[in-house]
Amino acid sequence: MNQSFDIARFGLTDRQLSAVTTTDGPLLVFAGAGSGKTRVITARIAYLIGAKGISPDEILAVTFTNKAAKEMRERTGSLLGDPTVARRVTICTFHALGLKILKQEHAAIGYPRNFVVYSPYEQVELIKKVMDEEHLSRDQYSPHTIIEAISAIKNESATRETARTLVGDIRRAVARRLYDPYERALRASAAMDFDDLIQKTITLFERDDALRITYASRWRYLMIDEYQDTNRAQYRLIRLLASVHGNVCAVGDDDQSIYSWRGARVENILEFEHDFPGTTVVKLEENFRSVREIVSAAGRLIAFNRNRTSKEVFARRAAEGYDPVVLRYATDEQDEARQIADEIAALTARGKRYADIAVIVRTNAQTLPFEKSFSRSRIPYRVIGGQKFFENKEIKDIVAYLRILVNPADEVSLRRIINYPPRGIGTAAIETLFTIASTENAPPLEVAARAAAYSLFSPSQQQALLAFTALYRSLAEDIARTEPVP
Repeated sequence: MNQSFDIARFGLTDRQLSAVTTTDGPLLVFAGAGSGKTRVITARIAYLIGAKGISPDEILAVTFTNKAAKEMRERTGSLLGDPTVARRVTICTFHALGLKILKQEHAAIGYPRNFVVYSPYEQVELIKKVMDEEHLSRDQYSPHTIIEAISAIKNESATRETARTLVGDIRRAVARRLYDPYERALRASAAMDFDDLIQKTITLFERDDALRITYASRWRYLMIDEYQDTNRAQYRLIRLLASVHGNVCAVGDDDQSIYSWRGARVENILEFEHDFPGTTVVKLEENFRSVREIVSAAGRLIAFNRNRTSKEVFARRAAEGYDPVVLRYATDEQDEARQIADEIAALTARGKRYADIAVIVRTNAQTLPFEKSFSRSRIPYRVIGGQKFFENKEIKDIVAYLRILVNPADEVSLRRIINYPPRGIGTAAIETLFTIASTENAPPLEVAARAAAYSLFSPSQQQALLAFTALYRSLAEDIARTEPVP
């Protein structure tokens, strides 16, 4: 124990301090909204390193977004006064953790080290191909919907054999039928989807006990942020990683569990004490972010939920100069947008600035009625959000080129760029190329390089395919000559 470590400088409340200094054994921290959960997690990491002398390499903190992981790392470095030490702590998302492990243990699952992870777009493109091969109509069954159903099966941490119990409708029945062909298509392209990053890590640990013990021993202290949003697969991975030391700290709030539609199980946090006997429970109930009136109104609504842990979230700050919370009813989205526009007009008439007013919606698709209503009322507005950078076509194209250079077996990426920019390789020629490759069990790029030997291609198609393979070889040679970044 480092006696010179001054935890008082962190400015923690008594309950926050209890959560930070309870380090051994299972710990469940119910962190109400605005109660400083990130502060507790980062202070806990700093305390383990600075006060208890735990190596940063032995600490694992898992959260749900890269942004949250980056913020945790920066705040931990600030608390320690040494960013280089904080960089040694494994702070990442569940999927990044799975990727880290699978890249290291790729041989054990029969994948090359340079396997790729398909984006949702690439998953849909792949399932379209699988559906065509299985003679399933894309008009009758939406590829997007089938991918969502397959994802649901994987997030329930079920194999195809046990997936029968999850099938409750035609969509899942179709997904179960396509599960194996889809998995084979992924493996043929040396690819995984995001769900595989967790599912295959679980499979790896459950099949190889020595490997599980190696990783569970490596991270002596495990912390999970937003525990109420974990699904079955993530829960199983946590249990496996906590199986040696048992020093697992879950931070979350059952009242903030809103992602059941994407597989989150609030039961994971409610059953934590049962799953990890001897759990210490700490409740963080003081809200530092909002004011009394807001916190009180939210608390009265939340209290109607019967499936929850009892908490009394409160705030000390009063809402001076603020109007009470108002509940309004609207007949539809147009009526809602009109009411909001009228309210904004009334506020600005009383001297409020447009810059002080915000309209918050759940998804980008919901902004349209407001945009129309604001335009009619001549209310200036700015939409924040929209299409993500990596969803832009140009970026997808560049990434596809890079992926082919790293993983020539990536069929989805090859299909995307083999005739873009246009080279005179039509859809029919592309399908012929992949049919030959499948028949001969040869890589499509190898078939393209021998295009002149196949009469199924016209002379112009042969030239176009040869030109593409020449471009590929040139780019591959450039990469081979490039020195790796240290």
